[in-house]
Amino acid sequence: SASILRPAPARDFQRVLDLYLETEKKRKPQAAPSLQRPYLVGKKPIIVIPKGMTAPITMWNAHEFFANSKFVPREVLMKQGATKASIQHIVRHQMDARRGGQMLEFELMDNPISKLAGNPKEWERIV
Repeated sequence: SASILRPAPARDFQRVLDLYLETEKKRKPQAAPSLQRPYLVGKKPIIVIPKGMTAPITMWNAHEFFANSKFVPREVLMKQGATKASIQHIVRHQMDARRGGQMLEFELMDNPISKLAGNPKEWERIV
């Protein structure tokens, strides 16, 4: 019997590994995600921001939150003189080296109904 002082004998999981590898061989190779939806290639994913001014994250402070990982209340930005024209709608995010180290771009949007109404496939860009 196993205890803290006397470990259990080592177990052989080779059969489990063989079953897994056999199952993987039988699966059909799936197309890359970009090939499944070619109409999304080259388009930025969309992050939808609440439109209400009482939400903690709004278009006023969303860029600072997503780009710099820093929360600044909307009221503070407005007191600092931020204007609606100065709001950035594109966020660039550098992935860490483990995930490829590439630069990703996201589009911030607070009213997707009016901006995406013309094309139903555009709704698939929302992340």
